[in-house]
Amino acid sequence: MNTNSRLINELRDKTYRDAYVRAQITTGLPFRIRSLRKSRPWTQQEFAQKTGMAQSRVPDLERPVGKFPNLDTLCRIASAYEVALEVRFVPFSELIDNSEGFDPDSFRLLSFDEEMRAARDKEEETTRTRSEIASAGSQPAFAVTEPNGKVINRSTAEKLFAIASHSIRVEYDLNKVSSSGVSPGYFLPSAQGRNTLRG
Repeated sequence: MNTNSRLINELRDKTYRDAYVRAQITTGLPFRIRSLRKSRPWTQQEFAQKTGMAQSRVPDLERPVGKFPNLDTLCRIASAYEVALEVRFVPFSELIDNSEGFDPDSFRLLSFDEEMRAARDKEEETTRTRSEIASAGSQPAFAVTEPNGKVINRSTAEKLFAIASHSIRVEYDLNKVSSSGVSPGYFLPSAQGRNTLRG
C-alpha cells in the first residue's frame, strides 16, 4: 500500500472511507457475482435455477444498484457454486489490495470437488516425486569402468579396489553428484588399502 497514493490521501477523510467500504459491497460484489457466473459459464437462467431465485432478480444482483443482497442470498449463491462464503472485517490495506487486484476477466473460484481433485493430483505428484528421489538415491551415483571401457558392477568394483594394482576409471553421473561438487576422476588403491579419489 502506497501511503502517498491519491487513493490513500482520499481515504484520510472519514466520509470518503465509509463510502469506499460501502462501494466495495454495492459495486464490487455485483461484479464478482457476475464474474463467477461467467466463469462457469452459466446463463442468467441457469444461475436462477441453481440458486432457486426468480430470473428477474439476477440482473439486479449483477448490477451496482446501491442495494446489496442479504446474507441468505449470498449463502444460496455460494451453495450453488460449491464455494465458500466469508464475511469478515478487514484492515483497509487488505480491502484495497483485494479491490485493486480484482480482474473480472480472470476471476475464477474452484468448486469444492475441483479443489479436492486438484489436492489429490498434487498429493499424487508429490508421492511420485518422492518415490523417484528415493529410487534415484538407491542407485549408485557413479558407474565404474575398466581402462578398456567395460562397465563392472559395484560388488566387483569394491573387490577390485581392494586388490587392483591398476587404476579404475570412475565416471560420475553428473545429475546425481553435481550438487556435491565432486568431479570425475580415478580411484586408486592407497598404500593403507583404502581407496582414494584423484582428479
